[in-house]
Amino acid sequence: MLLARATHADELRDALERAPGTVGDPVATLAQTELAVVTPEGLSIDGAMPFEVRTLVDGFETPMFHLDRRSAVSWWGSTLAIEHAPGVQWGNGVGQVDVVTQSPKPWWSVPVTATTVDAQLAVNAPDRRGVGRIWWPLEDAPGPHLTRVHTVPALDAQYSQVIASTRHLLVRANGYGTVDSQHYDAEPVAHPDQHLTLFRSAFRLTLEELYARGPWSGTFAQSVLSATDVVERGDLQRRDEGQTSFAARNELRRALSGVAGLAKLDLAAGAEAQVTAHVLDIAYAIDPHENVPTTGIVAPDDLSHVFEGTIWTSDVGAWTSATTQLAPNLHAITGLRADLFGTDFALQPRGSLDVDLDARHVASLSAGAYRRAPTYADELEHSELHPERTSRIAFDVERRTDALGRGTFGTVGFYYVDRTNLVEDDGTGKLANTGRGTTYGASASAGYYAHHWFALANLVVEHSDRQVTPTTRARPFEYAQPMRLDLRVTRFLGPWQFAAHWALREGLPYTRVAGAHYDADRDVYLPDFATLYAERFPWQHQLDLRVDRALGNHLRAYVDIANVYDARATIGWDYNFNFTERRAVTTPAIAPTLGIRGEL
Repeated sequence: MLLARATHADELRDALERAPGTVGDPVATLAQTELAVVTPEGLSIDGAMPFEVRTLVDGFETPMFHLDRRSAVSWWGSTLAIEHAPGVQWGNGVGQVDVVTQSPKPWWSVPVTATTVDAQLAVNAPDRRGVGRIWWPLEDAPGPHLTRVHTVPALDAQYSQVIASTRHLLVRANGYGTVDSQHYDAEPVAHPDQHLTLFRSAFRLTLEELYARGPWSGTFAQSVLSATDVVERGDLQRRDEGQTSFAARNELRRALSGVAGLAKLDLAAGAEAQVTAHVLDIAYAIDPHENVPTTGIVAPDDLSHVFEGTIWTSDVGAWTSATTQLAPNLHAITGLRADLFGTDFALQPRGSLDVDLDARHVASLSAGAYRRAPTYADELEHSELHPERTSRIAFDVERRTDALGRGTFGTVGFYYVDRTNLVEDDGTGKLANTGRGTTYGASASAGYYAHHWFALANLVVEHSDRQVTPTTRARPFEYAQPMRLDLRVTRFLGPWQFAAHWALREGLPYTRVAGAHYDADRDVYLPDFATLYAERFPWQHQLDLRVDRALGNHLRAYVDIANVYDARATIGWDYNFNFTERRAVTTPAIAPTLGIRGEL
């Protein structure tokens, strides 16, 4: 939230859009500044699993990440934010990445960007705005002894068009699309059993109606999503997941004053409904779960999870909220959300209280209840499961910039998250709502913007644990990263922009392989694990640098160097066939990128 206010200034927005090491990926920049834990499945926020953190495009949940974990959105096409505690208008998650498609601006512009990793073409006209991007495939294979056999670029697109505009009503259509395909063979001989095909696509079309007349305003939207995620390995294993979703969201707001002695009272009421068809064709290993240790290595004959069919899910939600000014320096938001997940009904009260301590300091207290429907991976196949429950409370004090948007700013905050009814696996594929979890931590940020300097430091100290049942031993959460530090500085000097970013993060926990046993029926070795998440990978640290140079009014060139001193921290292990030897899987090596951007 603090960073979102800072981006109103042009130089600050430039500092974020050109953040070192991100190569124009806005979600990567947000993950750094918000100190989210980056995982192979997405982002973990405040101790949540990545699938608990919703990725929204124009208010509707949408797949957002490529196979190589780069996001499918761009700065030109989007405005973004990470919400740690979403309001009552948002359900089915405990945090979210919120992407809003940029509306057209009242001028013509055609910016073109070409770098050594991607190319981007955008256009803005008074009634439409769009951007298309092509990513060159990365050279790194998703596993050892694999080599790429097909080079297919990844494609992204975002589009917005104004259909009608009157004094009180704006109607626009927004489109989003991404396609990603990768193919690999084993080395040194192409074994059919080892051929790996990965494919991912998502397309969303949304129609929005924005209404405003006097004290009334409303947002109404209808949307359809088509998404596919395919993994095929050899002739036997496959995981083909298709998803078609139809959804609608409506919210009506009324601004009042002088009611019951209140200087300001804004009322809101809304409802949403979503129906999704999940078309599944699976013959693969059992889906991984947080409480079951794994090496990530799947035997080519493992078909322990077989399912074929269509599963329908539904979510109907309604909410109401009131935003009041209780005193000149006291503001409150109270709300209640109700969700019907299939046959499960849930009430979720949420609220916040803000106190203006003086012109630049605000203290905030927030609390809320959240529910997540069990619709991730093989949870879909277990109709007996119920929604997971999360309660969150947070307190923070914020210092804002001065009236000109300059000077020092920062926050200090504390939060506590309690999770119950978590879906756990007993190790045989049987799932039940027996799990519990606790996350608590402190966060601090300090920034400075003035005289063409921008500096920002962020720190999180956090504890996060899990229990399979209330009576079992608490152990670390899979993505528990107790300390995370992020430092960045940007200097604007005439046509030049110099930026540096340094990150320090404690290593994630892992489960050590203590040995292996031979399965004669399958002719494979299977690992024996030590205590779950009792070990931890080494600390990770990385320095990124970037230099931009404006060449006239319509051309800019830059050089970006990620991981300048080539610090390759271990983030995983790859094992040989009988688990007697292991090789470190590390973070990416030093990666220079050259880019140029022009505007026609």
